[in-house]
Amino acid sequence: MLVQRALDGDPGVGPPRELLVSRICEEFGCLPSVAERELLDGDSVLLFDVLALRSYLRAKAQLDGATRQGDVPMTPAVRQVLEVRIALLAARRPDEPIA
Repeated sequence: MLVQRALDGDPGVGPPRELLVSRICEEFGCLPSVAERELLDGDSVLLFDVLALRSYLRAKAQLDGATRQGDVPMTPAVRQVLEVRIALLAARRPDEPIA
């Protein structure tokens, strides 16, 4: 039940450790024992920063490759990419061409 609540985004429930270990294994191609050791002994801030960056890069690639609006599901990473794009557009000079 906790796993489902975490997957549904319940703010009162953090992801179970097994889910974090699974995600690290999937992303970096390592055994669960290595992922667990990284969580316990490694630089977990760097680990989560790299996971977030890779998620952002995948979302950006999905959006860049989309041919129609609605081709890409609205995930948190996709939303973040869109928010960054909007902020960059809002910050550009009026005479600057849109890339």
